[in-house]
Amino acid sequence: MTSTDYAWLLYQQYKNPDWDCVDAISALSEEQLRLDTVWGVSLLSESPEVIRKLFIKPDDYEFNGRASGLQMSAFLGRKVNKICNTRFLTIINTFTGRAPVTDSHKLEAELTKIREVQEQLIHQGEEPSEVQLYSVLYNAITVILLQPELNMVLGAPVMDCIKENGKGGTKLLEVLTVAAWEINNNPLYAQKATVGAAYCAEITGPEFETLIYNSDAIRSSPQR
Repeated sequence: MTSTDYAWLLYQQYKNPDWDCVDAISALSEEQLRLDTVWGVSLLSESPEVIRKLFIKPDDYEFNGRASGLQMSAFLGRKVNKICNTRFLTIINTFTGRAPVTDSHKLEAELTKIREVQEQLIHQGEEPSEVQLYSVLYNAITVILLQPELNMVLGAPVMDCIKENGKGGTKLLEVLTVAAWEINNNPLYAQKATVGAAYCAEITGPEFETLIYNSDAIRSSPQR
């Protein structure tokens, strides 16, 4: 059984653990209610004992006397991802205060971490905007963009992406994901030198984008 509408409800719940799903469950069709019940029964039967013990009151796992997957996931979501201002500030600082990558072979791991923190912000009901994501990603690559050996795999694709999509964070993430995989798996980019931390501090100012376009390392990149 599948349902696009039911999947949409799950996504709303995923973004906001404090979302009250009672009204949404009441509006489900018969087919969607069967799906909700099947999922609920599966969660109860397959969850470890430590999880099942959390469901103390019927309202934690039932709706109108039937097992409800939405009720259970909402209950567990509130336990795991409680929204609070202090937690939000901690997460957003982790998201925006990241240091640039100085070793291109660590870009893939950095992108994974950025995605993880982005998910945590979504759970706080504060999904980063496209511009915010773009800013975090661009900051991550400001140093390794100047490595001439990475021009074809990183520099040129990034500049093309910016030219076509502006400050679109999702598109930039797609480009960087491909580049990071290529850097880590193509022997052509094995064991390249890293950029020193001191040099990193010198080039991360607001004039960096101009530097990129004027650098001999990126001179073959498309011009705006």
